[in-house]
Amino acid sequence: MLPITRIVSDACDVRATPATEQLLHMDPKASMSGDAAAATMQPMRQTPFSTAIVFVIGGGSYVEFQNLDEFGTRCDPPRRIIYGATEMLSAEKFLTQMARLGSR
Repeated sequence: MLPITRIVSDACDVRATPATEQLLHMDPKASMSGDAAAATMQPMRQTPFSTAIVFVIGGGSYVEFQNLDEFGTRCDPPRRIIYGATEMLSAEKFLTQMARLGSR
C-alpha cells in the first residue's frame, strides 16, 4: 500500500495515527446550526467510514488512484473512494515537464 492508501485506510477504520490526527472530519449529517467551523472540527466518530473523498493539492498520479481503487474493492465491505488532484499528468506530459526543468 502506498502512503496515501495507508492514511485513507487508517482514517476509514478510525485508527488514531500521527497522519490521521491532522485530517478534517466533515460529516454532512452534522447539524450546521451555529458556527460552521466548529461543526467541521468535531471529534471523529467511532464507526468506520464506507466512503472517502481524497483530494491531493498538487500533482496526483494514476498509480495512487489505482492503489486506492484496489484498496477500496478489497475491503469487506467494499469502500467507495473518490480521488482527485489539482493536476493529473500522463507519463508523456510528466516527461515533457521534466525535460523542460532539465534544460534550464
